Amino acid sequence: MAVKYCTGKHNSAAPVRRTQPTRPVLYQQQATAVQDVMQGSAVGTVSRRSSLPANLHSAPADPTAVVTAADTAATGYVTSASIFSFLDSMMLDMAMNNSSSNSFQAYLNRFDTPEQVGGRFRNRFSGQTYATEAQAQARELESLSTRFENIQAYLDAGIRYISNDRTRVTIGSCRDRCSAHPGWGAWTCPERSARAIALCPLFWPATTGEQATMIVHELAHMRYGLDAHNAGNQRQRGRNPECYASYVADLFGFSSASNQCPTV
Repeated sequence: MAVKYCTGKHNSAAPVRRTQPTRPVLYQQQATAVQDVMQGSAVGTVSRRSSLPANLHSAPADPTAVVTAADTAATGYVTSASIFSFLDSMMLDMAMNNSSSNSFQAYLNRFDTPEQVGGRFRNRFSGQTYATEAQAQARELESLSTRFENIQAYLDAGIRYISNDRTRVTIGSCRDRCSAHPGWGAWTCPERSARAIALCPLFWPATTGEQATMIVHELAHMRYGLDAHNAGNQRQRGRNPECYASYVADLFGFSSASNQCPTV
């Protein structure tokens, strides 16, 4: 996609500048950036090698159009998620109250608070520890922003979509079929080199937003090699691909297609 932006990511060796934008300006920047993304700047990349036959596996007459819309929505959602989470980290750095921020609440609801290790708090995405919970939250949100940015770049490079049901297909080193997992809407192999998503019959009747969260879920599997869906504690949530998808769903006010990352 064409949207690129300078995040000015945090340098732990440099002091935080108090001349950064005030909260109203930050929210205005959020709104403007997300509006740009969602109104035409987001362009999905469905690989030409995709296999999407019409009227098979519960797919509609034009499955490519449906997948393209969901893929494009996923691109906009992860780009927006990167922007929102980074701005939330900036607000914490400036000691601003962001309790009213929908994105900050989505972070708390889906990822919970950072792990406490002794008297310090751990950024689950980098492993570094900090003296206060607020410091760890700021750095987690920045790490989360980077993760969504990397997921966006991974998606931009193209994804092969495979309509699937009873036939076993190979993705990366994994071989499976949708019919073996009746509750799945999509599946992939948790390997960065996989670059393909199998779409199950449950994918097709879902809304575009739900389809996009399925794609975000599978992208997190591939880009970060996440292979579990546990949400019993804080560390597990950081490694659960559905928590990334549910964060996105919360951010845009709709339900995710999965309940594998319940709210805290």
